[in-house]
Amino acid sequence: MHQKKIAETTYLRYLGLANKFIIPSLGRIALRNVTKKHIKSLLESMSMCGQSARSAQQARALLSVAFNYAIEMEIVLANPVTLVQNPSLPTAKRNPLSMEETHKLIKSVSETFMAARIQIAVICGLRQGEALGLRWADVDLEKKIIHVRVQVQRKNKVRQFVPLKTKSSQRALFVDDSTIELLRAHKAMVNSMRLAAGSQWIDRDLVFPNKVGNFIQSKWDYEKCPWNIYELTKV
Repeated sequence: MHQKKIAETTYLRYLGLANKFIIPSLGRIALRNVTKKHIKSLLESMSMCGQSARSAQQARALLSVAFNYAIEMEIVLANPVTLVQNPSLPTAKRNPLSMEETHKLIKSVSETFMAARIQIAVICGLRQGEALGLRWADVDLEKKIIHVRVQVQRKNKVRQFVPLKTKSSQRALFVDDSTIELLRAHKAMVNSMRLAAGSQWIDRDLVFPNKVGNFIQSKWDYEKCPWNIYELTKV
């Protein structure tokens, strides 16, 4: 049941944690006999194996969901996971681009198919799934507004439009003239791609399609964009 509520990538991550750590550590212990000590031992063993604090957090969360379901099914009376402190994450160091570095990055893809893609990421702040799921119906070139309504994710091994995680993720972004200019030029490129593809074109109304109009693979997005921006901006 929980699988239907989470993204496929998250499900696969949880499945890997269960098979590699949780089941080998706790699989032979009856649920009613699992204690705080068992769970702490599991998390400590993950740390000793070189797993990150984030992985330990995810394993703990998965166990908690399982025990809550066991309570609902009247298999156990309490959730021992609640007695175990959540592993703390190290403070992430952020190195935002300077204005000069941002200009260099944008200039590096000027007049290419990825110019608008970089602009949307750097200036508008769209996440990858949001950007690759952006449709022309969500872009108002006249009013200079981008509506972020859906995202692209792999689900049942197929890329498809899915709702954003929360209602607050849905938003309208007012964009500047330079972004609108790039999007107009980009739309002309997409129209040329459509004509070249002919009957092979898959009309998903995507702002950033592949050569036949379908969803871009996440890997392709990284390969085609100079995301190693810190090396790029040193040039």
